[in-house]
Amino acid sequence: MSEVDCVSIFESAPDNQERVSLIDQSAPDFVCELRQVSRETEVPVADVETLVRFVVDPFHIVEEDGKKRLNSSFFNDASTVGASSLRKERATMVEYEAALNELITQKPISADGTKKKLYGVVLIPVATAKSVQHKIEVKEGGKTEVYTHRAFGVYATGLEKRPNHSDLMVNMRSQIKKSKANKAGENLTKLVQPNLMTVEEFKETVDLSRWAA
Repeated sequence: MSEVDCVSIFESAPDNQERVSLIDQSAPDFVCELRQVSRETEVPVADVETLVRFVVDPFHIVEEDGKKRLNSSFFNDASTVGASSLRKERATMVEYEAALNELITQKPISADGTKKKLYGVVLIPVATAKSVQHKIEVKEGGKTEVYTHRAFGVYATGLEKRPNHSDLMVNMRSQIKKSKANKAGENLTKLVQPNLMTVEEFKETVDLSRWAA
């Protein structure tokens, strides 16, 4: 498959709940992961990179015993539209501001009716995301065999104002149930839970304090 094909596949995929599934149908088995999928960047995401994902919806934070943790549904959008993030080693301050402007200013109210703000920042090592596995049961000759497959692809989906934008997408989404796709997201959430940072802690990278008010 040529690079032009991958760009066309991603550009033609609708920005709705079926996006990841349709991309998976057109480009299965990560065929586009190391190819150009956006006209805004030619550089695929490397395993050594770290992604930055913002927590702007209050229901994605759970408080227990005075401690905060991520809700298990934090990566559910990886099975629908794609889990949006920025590439930490490459993104500029302008890109961080553009991302938060879209997430908070342009869409200020969460699904539960509460006001959005920046509650925290999650660091996602790409290698960690790629370590998550699906377990797929297949009946063969009267027996049930269990196969493992990598659960997430990581794509350099650069945008006009955020050329270092990326998306985590559930692998085999067109073939598996939503519950299994969401289970993969839950497993990834557990792995990156220790990487949940406060806005104050993230200041060493970029000062985003104004979005936390």
